Amino acid sequence: SAGLPTVFQLLELLVHDFMENVPQSSLPQLTASIGAMARYNGLGVNSSLTAVGFLWNVADALARYHCAEEGDVTKTSFAELWAHIFLQLRALASDHRPEVRNCAVKSLATALLSHG
Repeated sequence: SAGLPTVFQLLELLVHDFMENVPQSSLPQLTASIGAMARYNGLGVNSSLTAVGFLWNVADALARYHCAEEGDVTKTSFAELWAHIFLQLRALASDHRPEVRNCAVKSLATALLSHG
């Protein structure tokens, strides 16, 4: 658990600065990793709230960068990528911490209205 803050910082860097370079095939693993960090209690509620924000950033990047690409990606795979993000937010919407739960519900609703 000593290395988790470093992993969290790496996820933050990836999500904020390098999303356009993340291969589409890696998005399910990325969203699962972010979701796991958001559910983990050991880093505190603020880190969990930040991780929920990371999921929003991934959704936004998927809409901006990856949906603009054509050719190698089918509509089904886009639907699967969106489903990965929405499933992580849905799981966090039932978190035992009210702050995380509320943030996830708001993020899920906003993502669905904006992109889904």
